Amino acid sequence: MSPQNDPNHNNEPNHDPNDWFEAAWQTLDRMAETLSNGLIEAVETTIATVDEATEQLSNQINDAIAPEWVEAVEEQFKTVDKAVDSAIAQTEVILEQTFRPVNQTVSPVINSHETCIGCKNYEGSDFGGNMLVCGIHPYGCDTEKCPDWESTWPV
Repeated sequence: MSPQNDPNHNNEPNHDPNDWFEAAWQTLDRMAETLSNGLIEAVETTIATVDEATEQLSNQINDAIAPEWVEAVEEQFKTVDKAVDSAIAQTEVILEQTFRPVNQTVSPVINSHETCIGCKNYEGSDFGGNMLVCGIHPYGCDTEKCPDWESTWPV
């Protein structure tokens, strides 16, 4: 009997029974890689498109709102700046008034004008190298007791 007529003989070439599984696995692997590459490319394209659209939208919003917003914020800053300047000026006046008695008490001691210690008329300012002791006695009082002395300290 010839091998062709033998019912127990397989006419197909001799293959390993696991070859079909390996071939299927390789096919699936190629398909997954192709799908993965395509998906990655699609995601990258989508991200680039969304980034571009977001940038355009942001620019449009900035063009539409920014000038008015910047102007409004600048106006608010100007208002706050004026208020702060006013508060600083008021604080300087208050501090000057508060510490004037101390200054009019300590400064005459430092400048050797003992007669003027604690007098509200004491100036003690330097003008071009010339000391103005007070408006009544520009160079200081010549006597031991000033006839124009008035207390700087509130009673």
